[in-house]
Amino acid sequence: MTADTRDAVRRIVETAIENQPRSQQQTIGPSEIGIPCDRCLGHKLAGTPQHRDVAWLPYIGTAVHALFEQVFMAESLAADAAGRMSRWCPETKLHVGEIDGEPILGSCDLFDVEAGVVVDFKIVGKTTLTTARIGPSEQYRVQAHLYGRGWQLYGHQVNDVAIWYLPRNATTLDAGIWWSEPYDETVATAALTRADALARGIRLAGADVVLPQLARTPGCWDCPRFPAYPTDSPLPTRGGEPFADLVGRSA
Repeated sequence: MTADTRDAVRRIVETAIENQPRSQQQTIGPSEIGIPCDRCLGHKLAGTPQHRDVAWLPYIGTAVHALFEQVFMAESLAADAAGRMSRWCPETKLHVGEIDGEPILGSCDLFDVEAGVVVDFKIVGKTTLTTARIGPSEQYRVQAHLYGRGWQLYGHQVNDVAIWYLPRNATTLDAGIWWSEPYDETVATAALTRADALARGIRLAGADVVLPQLARTPGCWDCPRFPAYPTDSPLPTRGGEPFADLVGRSA
């Protein structure tokens, strides 16, 4: 019987997933600042623990990102060896602004110095690929512009921000979608201003006072992971593969 081996292997893998830096992150980052749901943004700013399963699908994305970092780092090293200036800056830690006096840091997937383009990789399923054809979610869009602001603060000219949606389940990159638009600092600063106001309110009045007053966005996939309050109305029934694809785990 291999049950013991199976259980040991799974335990090791799940522990690795739960202990990776992305899973351990406690402070809010650029990927979360654009969350449209006020309640969930408030919870993240307050540091409320989330109830969630082992994040297998996000871990797949993390693994692909790590490989891409190696690919573009190799490109940069090859350019250096040939005496050329590399156009690629992969996986770079950036300061994008402050929220309630605290610096907000994030790791940008890729920056094309030559063209002034921020690139964010998203490893997604079929449903997200379908919705990406009409444009990114506001959360993804804000994240891209926050990275643009980070590169701008770092002293670089930023012209455009881009998201490359990569198919998690397809057999070819042809199924991917490339979205881009001109960099707009006001997208980043507006999101920071919103989060800053919430964070200050939570600090001054207390999370237990502020959070119950914040509206929950219908269809928000983060809401069920946070505590509910007695005055909350029931959330719409979720389920089905489309929802599972958006949350990055089985429904």
